[in-house]
Amino acid sequence: MRNYESGITYLLAAILAIFITGCGQETITIPSVVSVSPTQGETGVATNTTVTATFNKAMKSASITTGTFTVTASDGTAVAGTVTLSSLV
Repeated sequence: MRNYESGITYLLAAILAIFITGCGQETITIPSVVSVSPTQGETGVATNTTVTATFNKAMKSASITTGTFTVTASDGTAVAGTVTLSSLV
């Protein structure tokens, strides 16, 4: 009976080792802004200037909203405006 229990233990250990080996780490790339226009810190920008930002990866339209993407003045206050995405995923 003892050999039977040892065999089951070794089998379960082998299955667990295979399971753990097969579970790799998922790599997640967080989007970041790679360029903006007008440039950050630029002064004297007209109030009707279109502000653009380019990301390092394609973005989903649902993730770019006035709640997730803001433009702020030099004093830190939010600038009113609309947000649109020119390239949809």
